[in-house]
Order: sequence, then C-alpha cells, then structure tokens
Amino acid sequence: MIEGLEIRKGGKLIKLYTEYNEQTEECENKEEDITDLAPKFVFEKCTLEDGVTLKDIFTIINEHMTFFEVLIGNWCTEIVEEGLNKKAKDWSLEPYHEQIDYLELRWQLRHDVDYEDSNKTILAGFSFPDFHGVGVELKEDKMFEWGEVEWPKGERIPWGISFSAANDLISLPVKLEQHIDICNDDVKAPAGKWGFPMHSWDGCEYTLGQILYGIIWEMSFMGGPKDREKKSKEIMQAADDVKSGKAKLVPFELTKEDSKDDE
Repeated sequence: MIEGLEIRKGGKLIKLYTEYNEQTEECENKEEDITDLAPKFVFEKCTLEDGVTLKDIFTIINEHMTFFEVLIGNWCTEIVEEGLNKKAKDWSLEPYHEQIDYLELRWQLRHDVDYEDSNKTILAGFSFPDFHGVGVELKEDKMFEWGEVEWPKGERIPWGISFSAANDLISLPVKLEQHIDICNDDVKAPAGKWGFPMHSWDGCEYTLGQILYGIIWEMSFMGGPKDREKKSKEIMQAADDVKSGKAKLVPFELTKEDSKDDE
C-alpha cells in the first residue's frame, strides 16, 4: 500500500509504501525511486526531505518537462530553465534584514461571499498553496526610518517572490507549512473579524501536483522571465519618477457617494 511520496535531495522522487511479509506476517516499510515515473503520481500525497532546495524540485520538473509544460503551463519551461542554467544568487551578500532563509508553501484558505449569489458563502484557496519567501530570524529590531519598530527581534519577515528570478531562489531550501488558517474574507464581516482567522489547525497535506503548481504559479505571476523583467523595470521607473517629482500625483478624496457604495 502506498503511503505517499517524498522529494529528496538530488532531485529524487521516492515512493513510500508498506508490503506484507508472509514469513513474518507483518507489514514492512519500503521505498522505491520513482523519479522516472513522476507524472504518474501527481495526485499522491507528497512531503519534502529536510534541506530539499528549489533546484531539487526543478530537477524533477525538468526531467519530465514535456508533461509538466502541458499540465502546469504558466511559462514552466522558461522559469525552470532560468533557475537551472543561470548563476545562483549568494544571499549572504545581501543586507541582513533582506536575506531570505527559506521558501515556503502554505495553504491560505478564505471564507468569502459568492459573487454570483451574495446569500451564499464559499471556501476559496484550496486549488493550490501559496508560495513565498521567509526571512532570517531577526537578531535585532528592524526599524522604520522615523525610528519606530517595523519588525521586532525574533520575527521573520515574509517576502513576496513574484518579481524574483528563478536563479535568485534556486539554492534556497523549500518547506511545507503544516499550520493552516481559514480567514474571514467577507467584507461585510463585523469590525475586527474581517481578515482574521475563523478556524485553524495543524497537519496539512500536499500532493505532488499541488507543490509543483503552487511554485510555478507564483513565480509566473508577472509572466515569463522576459515579461517579469519588463514589468519590474516599469515599476522601478515609475517609483523613480515619483521620487524625482517627474510624475504628477493626483490627490484622492473619498466622497460620501464612495462611502455609501462600500456599505
């Protein structure tokens, strides 16, 4: 009986299963390297060996690229090639507060209103997990420019990776978060309830397909590598224009009519 899969260092996919031994009359735990058969097991529960990096995961995708390009899409080929073929980033050279310690997949479920029928509610976010970076554990407070504490000592700063090149992340470990929150995303929720967890528990599971899709989906949020770089330059240029005064800022004023629309 198959118990699940495990991605291991070196880009190996291992099947974990039990087999009945007639001589001992007991079930024995066994394992088998099924890296060559990965596409057959995308719906099986999967875990990650401690220390597995994004490179290990990309190695499995790359071995079956024709299949995963069709299954995952989202510029899968271009992103994996960028990660495996370009020079990896040395995160130790980055400012301490900006270093990413590891990458994390986690479920972000939301209790929301059905937009087609406001009398119904839905549970959203279970198609694939969220993928982001987790900063190093801070040894000192990170301060705002005006002197207040932005992130206290002992915290880890969460980092979005939508604008990150695959080779910048390729050497980082990947972990599966076991804790899950279902947050109240209903804008009509009482004050202090919207955006906060309604339920939470530990022991989340992931399938091989959910792991791979969650990673590629987030890394392709701005398109392929070329689209991502183009969009990044546009945003950086816009920010520079604001700082230099070249861009004209338009004041925003909330009217009474706007307030009524939000009620």
